[in-house]
Amino acid sequence: QSYIQLVHHLIEKCMLYHMGRDECIKALAQYALVQPIVTVTVWKELEKANKEFFISYFKYRTGRQTEGPVGKLCHKSANTVKLPRRHFAAKLSVVDLRSSPSH
Repeated sequence: QSYIQLVHHLIEKCMLYHMGRDECIKALAQYALVQPIVTVTVWKELEKANKEFFISYFKYRTGRQTEGPVGKLCHKSANTVKLPRRHFAAKLSVVDLRSSPSH
């Protein structure tokens, strides 16, 4: 499970740089040697567990204004304010792939 948590953390870092899923997959494969299937799986599980956050994140990435705490979080990261890890932890829950149905 610690490997999954590492990938989760790396995805959060990518999001601080406003990367989309595909950009994150490429970056983690190139710089952290994470297999793309692992990144895709963790990303999908995070999306399932945090629908509202990802809706706001995607709206922000497409240039739309967001409101509320997620919007403020996105705007803070856009201004390159270093966010404490606990700020994201409140929004993104840890994924346990062992309990997910296999496809």
